[in-house]
Amino acid sequence: MTVDPADFDRLPAPPRNLPARGFALDVVEDLVVFRLHWDANPLRPKRHLRGKYRFDAPRNGAEYPVTYANLAAHGAFAEVYGDTQLISERETDRRFSTLIANRPLRLIALDDPTVQKTLRLDGRIAMSKQYVTTMLWSRALHRWFPDADGIRYASRHAGGQFPNFCLLLDRCRSALAIAPRGRLGDAALRPLVLDAADRYRLTVLIPRSR
Repeated sequence: MTVDPADFDRLPAPPRNLPARGFALDVVEDLVVFRLHWDANPLRPKRHLRGKYRFDAPRNGAEYPVTYANLAAHGAFAEVYGDTQLISERETDRRFSTLIANRPLRLIALDDPTVQKTLRLDGRIAMSKQYVTTMLWSRALHRWFPDADGIRYASRHAGGQFPNFCLLLDRCRSALAIAPRGRLGDAALRPLVLDAADRYRLTVLIPRSR
């Protein structure tokens, strides 16, 4: 009997119902996270017909919109540029913002091994690029936890100390304030860009602002 090697690394689809034991949401106060984005308003992100990123709604962003961020400013760079390790000149006008929660947020802690095992998952839920399956998990978690404001999960590039957040905007948009920090070509952001480049070995082709 021949087994496809890919089967050993295949993420399981979510079950129909939340496992009986369940788990409590992690309530986080004073959350401040960071995002790189093209949209003028990161709380009104572009919709993708069939979802595009890890925990997008599978069909349409109107099903429930999400936005992504990282706990650290440099972590946002790791997530966007970690695969290519290149910040090209085309990124000059990409925006960088801080998102500030004005109330405690209730999070599904997918970076917690106990939560993972309750769901019969492991670290692949945050690392695998099987986005069709991870989006199905997003929909299931959204349905199972109507009080959840988002999902916290490990970063593929920034390490366990600097997790990612998928914020469910249908539930927490009004609880988030945006503090725009500028564009990557701005002189004020140059130290941050270079710090991220040093941490994650990124090549920066954005010229210095004069």
